[in-house]
Amino acid sequence: KRWEGLAKNAIEKMKNWTKFAPSNCEQKLHLMEAEYAYFLGEYEIAERLYDSAIEKAGINGFIQEQALAFERAGMFYFEKGNVSKASQYYGKAHNSYLTWGAKGKADHLLRNCPF
Repeated sequence: KRWEGLAKNAIEKMKNWTKFAPSNCEQKLHLMEAEYAYFLGEYEIAERLYDSAIEKAGINGFIQEQALAFERAGMFYFEKGNVSKASQYYGKAHNSYLTWGAKGKADHLLRNCPF
């Protein structure tokens, strides 16, 4: 319960910041909401929010946040048993990290990929 309250509080803060700087915050908000929906077992909502976070990060030019959203979505799909979709998202995360210049993170993802 404690972690749930902390998550709700963080999401509410991000919602407020998103009102004033949507292009800086909306992808962060959607990723946070996706993670929270996953935590609550609301898997269809989580799927939609992961994809929205990925899309918004791309539109707003935050390749590093797009990479993170791809990675988290890959973990989500892997844990839900959809290895095919997880593989696609992990591949896109890897490519996004390389595009951002985070070769070490991209290599880490390859070494620690669950399949």
